[in-house]
Amino acid sequence: MPKPWKLLALSLAVLVAGTLPAASASGSSRVPAGFQFFTGTTSNGGEVQFQVKRTSTGQLKLAGWIIFAPLTCDDATVVTDHAYGYGFSPYLRLDGRRLDHATDDLDVQYRIVGTFRNHTASGWLTFRIAAFTADGTPQACATGQVDWTATA
Repeated sequence: MPKPWKLLALSLAVLVAGTLPAASASGSSRVPAGFQFFTGTTSNGGEVQFQVKRTSTGQLKLAGWIIFAPLTCDDATVVTDHAYGYGFSPYLRLDGRRLDHATDDLDVQYRIVGTFRNHTASGWLTFRIAAFTADGTPQACATGQVDWTATA
């Protein structure tokens, strides 16, 4: 039968080890499964938000995004008061940590490219919408290619 002090030492060692945060080989803390929210800015003064789902196996999926970035229109009007977003169900699977998502619809075109790390993300995007001038003439409004960075 083990001596009582050896059992106490073993119990304390297990307790302490169980309360320490897990660390990856790079030294950064491991992000648990669940949702992670990244918020940040664009190089043209806008904002971005991403909701990422991390599965229990570590796979990343995009649950949704919001872009709030100034758009310059063909008539030189700058649109600053609109946010654009999209949610995915089921979630959009990322290629490892890489996002490359685009659409080309009648009223909107966008491409969002980026890389998600444990607590940071960065990339670039383009966004373009159909709009009208004050006299009703159709025109396009776009961000052009802008960089973005975000943190969780």
